[in-house]
Amino acid sequence: MNAWSALFKREWLEHRQAYLLAPLILLGVVVLFLATSLSLGSTGVRVSSTTQSDGQTSNFEHIGSLSDLLALSLEGRQLSEPELTQLLDQITSAVALPFNYLFLVILVFVLTGSLFEDRRDRTVLFWKSLPVSDLKSVLSKLIHGMWIAPLVTIAAIVVAQIAVLLMVTSHLGDNPTTSASNVWLNSNLVFSTLELMGCYVIAGLWSLPLYSWILLVSATVRQLPLVWVLLTPLLLIYVESIVVGTSYLKTGIMTHLPIHVLPRAASSDTAGRDFGSVLDLFTTPDMWIGLLVGAALLYAAVEIRRRNNEI
Repeated sequence: MNAWSALFKREWLEHRQAYLLAPLILLGVVVLFLATSLSLGSTGVRVSSTTQSDGQTSNFEHIGSLSDLLALSLEGRQLSEPELTQLLDQITSAVALPFNYLFLVILVFVLTGSLFEDRRDRTVLFWKSLPVSDLKSVLSKLIHGMWIAPLVTIAAIVVAQIAVLLMVTSHLGDNPTTSASNVWLNSNLVFSTLELMGCYVIAGLWSLPLYSWILLVSATVRQLPLVWVLLTPLLLIYVESIVVGTSYLKTGIMTHLPIHVLPRAASSDTAGRDFGSVLDLFTTPDMWIGLLVGAALLYAAVEIRRRNNEI
């Protein structure tokens, strides 16, 4: 356990600027943008909702700023609880989206350089002198990136969502259906946070073949690992389309992007993704085939690291 703690601590210390500072900077930008936009009435946000009650369908759609959306409350628009919940879900999901994308970009860069930098600065020789196996070293980088580092991003998302809800409630009118208490009760903030944490856990498994591929490249190449990570699949996709006339590799890569597993709100043109549908991924062949492919690539990365110590 001490070895794992040391390895995780090392990963955090080496990459804390990326994992910590980047979401904090984005948090400041998002809060400042939303506060300024609310005061100026200039945030371009599209919200739509469709609910059914007693056999009747209720629809509303509004395009404009968050201030404009809150005009529904000021004008006395009576919103049902499902409508209010969906509206708030869309707003909080939109707030979370840039944080999720930023983290995934950071994770790609960190994993790409992880084993490569160990060989370039020869710190791999130091870690090999310790009673730590190559398997543990590689797994610590993967586990830290997939399941520990996201906690900072999740915390930043929660703070941003609380900030936007505070801004929303500060602009509410006297409409009882959109009172501050109703907004907070229907925001489902605690549940959505737990859901997001669970989705990040499953996203790590779902995207294991992609992460393992990055680590394999990082353990293998002598220069420009990011170029190899990105261009090699593109070249293979092109060859497959020309020679075989299929697109299985492209479909597999796009399907296993982690962003598809993270929760998102439903809108008029996209289906929502809740935790139940994420759990259903375990019943699909794609999940288990991906785990097998990811495990094979990860094994290859460990074996290459065991033999390839320097650039």
